[in-house]
Amino acid sequence: MTIKATFIGKNGSLGFETGKEYELITHINPLNIDSSILVNDKFDGSKVCAYSNVFKFFENWNNIQTTIEQV
Repeated sequence: MTIKATFIGKNGSLGFETGKEYELITHINPLNIDSSILVNDKFDGSKVCAYSNVFKFFENWNNIQTTIEQV
């Protein structure tokens, strides 16, 4: 799934800028308790954030739009 969202976390956190919109690629792994949601910048693979749950993700991102790509 691709997500377009605005970063509202701490400026510079893992390379993301507060207030900037990013296209993110998400990877969901419900079996990994520490990082069940992994997101990375679609255009800069070095920017990666791991979240333990969807609520933690929502603490750092808003204006979220999703696109599900057909395989």
